[in-house]
Amino acid sequence: MASSSSPSNSGSNILNQLTATTTTRTVSPQLSIAPITTPAHLASLRRLNSLLLPVHYPELFYREILTDADAAAVSRLSWWDHICVGGIRGKVEDIDSEGRSSGGSEAEGGKRKVRVYIMTLGVLSPFRGVGVGGKLMEWLLNGGDGRGKDGREWEVVEVYAHVWEANDEALEWYRRRGFVVEENVVHGYYRKLRPNGAKVVRWINDRERSIVMMS
Repeated sequence: MASSSSPSNSGSNILNQLTATTTTRTVSPQLSIAPITTPAHLASLRRLNSLLLPVHYPELFYREILTDADAAAVSRLSWWDHICVGGIRGKVEDIDSEGRSSGGSEAEGGKRKVRVYIMTLGVLSPFRGVGVGGKLMEWLLNGGDGRGKDGREWEVVEVYAHVWEANDEALEWYRRRGFVVEENVVHGYYRKLRPNGAKVVRWINDRERSIVMMS
């Protein structure tokens, strides 16, 4: 997963304008998450990622959300009124009973057993700390849409992502949501950042533990 970096000058101007109107917010009913179903939604996600992330994603990365039901089922946008303020793009991987990637496996009751990789997750800086990212993550850890391309209900048994090794704030954010930060560094993961390594953060579904989301 790409981590946040400094936005462009035009992006900074947009964020400054938003900050002027959102300096005293708490979690609000104005905040909602919604499916990505139109080219306009793709444009919103593309713009968000270009402002926040140091990685350029190809058009297929976005277009696949409209053509692949699995991708759509683990991807969402966050809206504050009419403003797109956050988004998540996930990738579904089927896993077998031993936790390895497979072509398709079943959990109890005939459910698909899946792992989700968080490819991107970003929130505009004026809207951080008020539950935007937390709502997106809560939705994902609870199974996203709950089913994908074959129509079968699934069970999300694992969620993982790459986070820039120097982004202590993001690593702590994941820890508070039950993720484990692995010790090993994936060197060279980020070509434009220094240091250039990433750490893997991983959440394992524990049926005995309730998911408590923190804002």
